[in-house]
Order: sequence, then C-alpha cells, then structure tokens
Amino acid sequence: MSTTLFRAALNAGLEIVERSPHSYRVSYYEQGGYQPGLDATVYYPTTDLKIKNNTSTNILITATSMPDEYTLVFEIYGASDGRTIQLSTPVISGQVPPPPPLYQDDPTLAAGMVKQVDWEAWGAKSVFDYTVTRGEEVLIRQTFTSKFQPWQAVYLKGPAG
Repeated sequence: MSTTLFRAALNAGLEIVERSPHSYRVSYYEQGGYQPGLDATVYYPTTDLKIKNNTSTNILITATSMPDEYTLVFEIYGASDGRTIQLSTPVISGQVPPPPPLYQDDPTLAAGMVKQVDWEAWGAKSVFDYTVTRGEEVLIRQTFTSKFQPWQAVYLKGPAG
C-alpha cells in the first residue's frame, strides 16, 4: 500500500516529507514499465511514509480495494493550482547478482518434490529526481535514493526417495 500511495502523491505533486525504500527489490513493483526505486515501505513503529499537503486548499485521499483483481487504487483530489510534476527516469547502478539459491529440507513435502518459496532479486542502487513547478517557480526539488540488497531464491525440498 505504501508504494501505491507514494506514487499517487508524486503524481499529485505533493511534498514527500519522509520516505524509506524497501531493502530488497520487489518484482511486482517493477511491472507496468516502472523502474526500480519508485517504491516506499512502512514498518510500524520505526519506518513511515509522510506526505505534506503543500497546496493552499484541502485534499481528499481515497483508497479503493479490488481484492479479486489484487488491486489497490489511491486517488487524491484537490483544487488545481497549475503545478506540474517531472520524474526523471531512475538511474540504476552498482548491480549485484543474487547469492546462489538456498535449498531447505522440508519433511512435509513428498519425496523428491521441490517447491520455490522465494525468488531471487539483484541488488542495485536507484536514484531519481522529483521536481514540481508552477510556471517558472520550483515548488519541490527532491532526489530519492534506494539501495537494494541482493536476495537469493529459496526452495523447499522433500526428503530423498
């Protein structure tokens, strides 16, 4: 949910006061043409996503859940003040391959059966710029950095037959 709200706030031109990236790349956040780094995480009580309404009027944030489609939509409503947003394409660097897969014995699986329970992810650094302007005035200029750790695939395997 935090990534979805973060992206909605960026698209609305709101100020991001506090944002923490995930520690590891999450493959479904990179679907639909998104590059790594356009994510946010919340972990109570230490990690939060804080957004500031830096407009001159109230805003309304709605959330619509569509469980059958595995979809959550945030919509942000407010009066237009002429602002435009610009997101740079994330620059990806320092890519690190995932460690070798980990195989763990699982006596609950049938003999010889292998079941994948976690998927590999490359480590990397991702940086993108976020700029909000109104006419010639720059309202917001922020750079967001994510440092993703590599992650190994994990498999459970049944006892040898």
